[in-house]
Amino acid sequence: MTGRSPQTTGVYNFIDNFREPGYGAEWVALPQFFKQHGWYTAGGGKLYHPSSPPNNDMPLSWTTYFKANGDDAGCRDNETLGWCCGLQGSNVCPSDEPDSAFYDWVLANDTVAQLALAKQSASPFFIGAGLRRPHRVWHAPRRFYDLYENNGTHPTNMPLALHKTGPVDWGPVGELAFIDNAWPNFKYNQSVPIDDWRAELGRWGYYASVSFTDSNVGMMLEALDRLALTEETVVLLAGDHGWELGEHGEWCKRTNFEIGLRIPLMIRSPRHTTSYGQRTAAFAESLDYYRTLVGLTAPSLSAKIEPTVEGVDLTPLFAGQLDDSVPLPNNVSFSQMARCPCGRAYPCTQPGIESACNSVPRNVTPFMGYS
Repeated sequence: MTGRSPQTTGVYNFIDNFREPGYGAEWVALPQFFKQHGWYTAGGGKLYHPSSPPNNDMPLSWTTYFKANGDDAGCRDNETLGWCCGLQGSNVCPSDEPDSAFYDWVLANDTVAQLALAKQSASPFFIGAGLRRPHRVWHAPRRFYDLYENNGTHPTNMPLALHKTGPVDWGPVGELAFIDNAWPNFKYNQSVPIDDWRAELGRWGYYASVSFTDSNVGMMLEALDRLALTEETVVLLAGDHGWELGEHGEWCKRTNFEIGLRIPLMIRSPRHTTSYGQRTAAFAESLDYYRTLVGLTAPSLSAKIEPTVEGVDLTPLFAGQLDDSVPLPNNVSFSQMARCPCGRAYPCTQPGIESACNSVPRNVTPFMGYS
C-alpha cells in the first residue's frame, strides 16, 4: 500500500506503523495518491494490517472505509472438527450458518454496493476489498468443504506434502501456527512428523476456505459485469503471503521458502486485451502494485508518483503476449521475513531460526536482511 519495503517502513512487527514520525508520516500511500487526484477511494476489510496505521489510514487514504477491518465470530464448537483429548478444536469447521454470518461474504456484498455507488458518480474510483480467508480459522460454509471428497467429518482423498519433516539443521521446531493453535500439547520435531490425519484436516480447511474466497471474488466480478464496468475497470487480485501446508514440516508462512513467499497475482487491464488469459514468467513484487496500477489506469499521473516509492511499473509486460519478446521490468525479486534479536533487549517467544518479531519494537532491529 505504500510501495515501500519493510526495510524502508521499519515495520517488522504488529506494533509499529509507517505513519509514525521519522518514517512515512508524509508519504502518499497508493489509495491516497488516487484520492489526491480526484478519485473516489473506498476500502473495506484487511487492506492495511489491523491498526497499522491507525483507523485504516482514514482520512488520508480513503473517501470512505465501508467495512471495518475484522473477521466473523469463527468456528462454533458443535461444527469444529478434530476435537481430541480435551484440547482445542482444529480451526477446521464446515458450517451450516447462513452466508450473512461470514465476514467475507458481507464484505463482498458491501463491495458490490460500493461499485454501484461508483457507477453513479462521474469520478473515477479505486475500491479495495481485503478478504480474510484463507487466514485461519477455516470457518467457511459447508458447501465449499463438500467440493472435496469427504465422509462428512474428514477428507477421503487429500494429497499431502511429500516431505513432512523440516530440513536438516533447521532448528528445534518448525512453525506450526495451525498445529499449535489446534493441539498446543502436540509434540512435533524434525524426526517426528505431523500425523496424516491432522495434515489432511488442515489441508481440507485451507482448500475449502480458498474456494469460499474464490466464490466471493466471483460475486464482485459479476457485479462489474452487471454494472457494465468490466471494460473500464482494472482489476488486481493478490494475496499477502504464501502458506505451507506441511511442506518442509511447516504449517504457516514465516519462511523464505518459495511456497511461503509466492502469492497469486492476477491483473486484468481492459486497455490490453491481448493480455487476457496470458501468463508470464517475469519476476514481480508486491512493491510493484503502486506504480503498475497508476500506469495501467492513469499513465499521465505516473510522473507525479513520489520518487521514494519503490517497485517498478509492470505495464510494459501487458504489451504483446507477455512472452520473451517483451523486456522484463525486473530481473530479480526480493523477500524479507523478520527475525527477532534473541537475547538482546527482548526475549524471543520461539528462539531460533523462526523467531517472530510481532511485539519487538523497530528500534531493536536496525537492519533486516533480504532473500
